[in-house]
Amino acid sequence: MSRRPHQPTPKELKYVEALSSYGVPEDDIARVVGITIKTLRKHYRDQLENGSTRANAQIAGFLFTAAKKGSVPAMMFWLRCRSRWAEGSALSALGKKEERLAQAQQPDLSSPVGEVLAARDQRHVGSELSGLARPSVAWPVADTRSAA
Repeated sequence: MSRRPHQPTPKELKYVEALSSYGVPEDDIARVVGITIKTLRKHYRDQLENGSTRANAQIAGFLFTAAKKGSVPAMMFWLRCRSRWAEGSALSALGKKEERLAQAQQPDLSSPVGEVLAARDQRHVGSELSGLARPSVAWPVADTRSAA
């Protein structure tokens, strides 16, 4: 005697889609519904595929709404994920060759020579920045002394 074919009810269709949207594995969904994984995939394919997509779309909508209302964390998360913004070094904006060149120009802090070079670079940073405030070229200045 064979089993009668599985006929999903509307309640089961919604339930499977909800479980799928929550990230429940297919074997657990099949066990809860009381069917095999093969039967689950045969009769609930759309619910399994669309459940997580619909949940992600709903959460993305909430995130987008929060960002539009001024939530800075939501804005930052959106920009990191959707606009490929990254926190950290500016090296990520460089190409592979430029990134390798920039890394090669950084002193190796694990060696004594690298420590000396890093200390030297730190001392020069202050003088370079102060040089930006005023021109390093000696401009001709009118002689205000009287020729006596």
